[in-house]
Amino acid sequence: MTNFHSRSLLCRSNPSNSRSFFTKEVREKVGTGLEVWRGLFQSVRPTIGKLIVNVDIATAVMYSSGSLLDLVKEFLGVSNVRDISPNSPALNRMNAQRLKKFLRGLRVRTTTPFRDPPSWKRIFDIVLTGADDYTFDLNTTGENISITNYYKRTHRYSVQCGKAICISLGKAGVVPLEVLEVKEGQFFKKSLHPTAAARALKFATQRPQERTKIIEKSRAILGYADSDFMRQSGFIIDHQLMSVGGRVLPVPQIRWGGNARAEVPRGGAWNVVGKTFYRPARVKAWAVVIFDHGARTTANDVRGFIHNFVQACRQLGMSEVHLPDIDLQNAGNKAIDTFGSSFAPEETPIPSFLLIILPDSAIDIKTAVKHWGDCRFGIPTQCIKVGKIARANNQYHNNLALKLNVKLRGINSIPANNAHIMALLAKEPTMIIGADVSHPSPGSDRPSVAGLVSSVDENFAMYEASTGIQESRLEFIEDIDGMIEKAVRGFFLYWKKRNAPCLPKRIIFFRDGISEGQFSNIGEQEINKIKSKEKRFEGQPPKLTYIVVVKKHHVRFFPNSPRDADKSGNCPPGMIIDSEIVNPVDYDFFLQSHSGILGTSRPSHYTVLQDNNGFGPDNLQGISYLLCHVYARSTRSVSIPAPVYYADIVCARGRFHSKLIHDGEDSAGSTVTGDGVTLEDHKRAFRNISENMRDSMYFM
Repeated sequence: MTNFHSRSLLCRSNPSNSRSFFTKEVREKVGTGLEVWRGLFQSVRPTIGKLIVNVDIATAVMYSSGSLLDLVKEFLGVSNVRDISPNSPALNRMNAQRLKKFLRGLRVRTTTPFRDPPSWKRIFDIVLTGADDYTFDLNTTGENISITNYYKRTHRYSVQCGKAICISLGKAGVVPLEVLEVKEGQFFKKSLHPTAAARALKFATQRPQERTKIIEKSRAILGYADSDFMRQSGFIIDHQLMSVGGRVLPVPQIRWGGNARAEVPRGGAWNVVGKTFYRPARVKAWAVVIFDHGARTTANDVRGFIHNFVQACRQLGMSEVHLPDIDLQNAGNKAIDTFGSSFAPEETPIPSFLLIILPDSAIDIKTAVKHWGDCRFGIPTQCIKVGKIARANNQYHNNLALKLNVKLRGINSIPANNAHIMALLAKEPTMIIGADVSHPSPGSDRPSVAGLVSSVDENFAMYEASTGIQESRLEFIEDIDGMIEKAVRGFFLYWKKRNAPCLPKRIIFFRDGISEGQFSNIGEQEINKIKSKEKRFEGQPPKLTYIVVVKKHHVRFFPNSPRDADKSGNCPPGMIIDSEIVNPVDYDFFLQSHSGILGTSRPSHYTVLQDNNGFGPDNLQGISYLLCHVYARSTRSVSIPAPVYYADIVCARGRFHSKLIHDGEDSAGSTVTGDGVTLEDHKRAFRNISENMRDSMYFM
């Protein structure tokens, strides 16, 4: 049982998806022709000895209703109708493709005076011809007539914007843009522009106290007590939020470099100031490349930024980072291949890394830079936006140094060796793996990208990565056995360099992206494939622990009183819930490993599908919490184990390794590559990372 009969009336009168419905009473525009609506989510979950109702706030992005002409102007960011004519710069090839993808499938109807109310039709395409110039032959007389004249003669309507583009409704014909209205409550399921995404996130964010009040008020809307179905079925739902018992895990200590004492995080955070990296990276030479065409910063801004960045690196222990010779020639539109030849080994020493200064919106340049650095030349690249140069503070420089150090095979910090969990993991060679699959946005047939990261060191701070592309929206990792083989080989080579060659005796596998309904299918398939690979290892194969980590769910926890909360009003980091609301069959638990910053913290849901290592509940919970403290980009505990985060980053980075995936993509993530590209074409275009980068965390 997953939904209530009493919900059906609400869903008939409001936009809804599988478990949520949305109302227009609380909504807000976010730009680019979109708005966000608030709604309610509900589901029924079996627990030990009872059923529970999970109610939460839901948010959905909708197309703005009303005039399609206004919608198009808002999407393109223009105010004048002349800017949506076929020859307008605002409707260049790229923007026309973006608009086509944005509008295709949208339900609209004409507003001109017909005898009968017109039905809603779906947009098939945009027509880059104005109503004044688009002509067709009348079926009755064969006369060739323009749309403008047809509407004037047939509907007694004078088209006002005859130069604006038209809309194709498929078999229903081509109509002027101005006569169409957009149906209310249509879901937008594609990628959001970064500005719209930020506004949508702000709308969806509520403090714990606010969220609690909204959920408690939802009883009146859901109407459980008034439902005949509920009464006849004998269900009684408590009016109060459920109270469950939890506990807070011990906080792992953090060790830095030098003789500094191990640091105990407070409120899920620790400070890098006054510390040095546990193992600073070595830098032989480096270079700065500026691709900003707009010249938004002065030479002094750039020099000042680089000077402060070098100072931050030195203070953190990277003493070999020296100021480079700064030649402020703007790379401009120079082809990346030409730019790359500047670093040919016969002409100059290969730099340890390149600092790339990009325009604030430059996905095409970033794609080329990452492809060049990751796949062709094997040189780490650190990209920053030009808008950050003038206002970067010490914290920004420190964060940049955190990323750079691990890219160059350094280690920022480690969990302290005296922790019980570290002692447990040190008993046998152990490899931690994080894996994920990222899928294209709805409506796209681009391939999915699988990513896997695997630890190599005893501190679980250094990881190697594998990526691959596979059939679109295939959640099962197709090449998981090949990725596991690479991971084991990397583990062996790492220890061989230290004159202690060994294979892992234990594998702890964290898998992201699998829903509960896929546990018995995808989870078991991957477990079986990993086991088949293990049998081919020399000697005793490693024992496997396989854990699914789910972040996208609607379970929230609220402290009973302010004294139980952190500064944000959320439950404290390290909180474990492993009774009362967990699955009666599967072994699962909830861990809220991070401190709240904005809104209501969301715990991660862990389900252990296999534990051949026999760690048991307490140790697995401790391992998971410890790994939330080794995320190298941050000085805070994060919401999921670091290797799971890394796998997600690797999947996103993998899209830079194929020009067929990213060519023509705009900043909103809408690809405009042509049709007819097969999966085999994508696989041929996909490039593995350079051998120079194999044993580095290049993806950071």
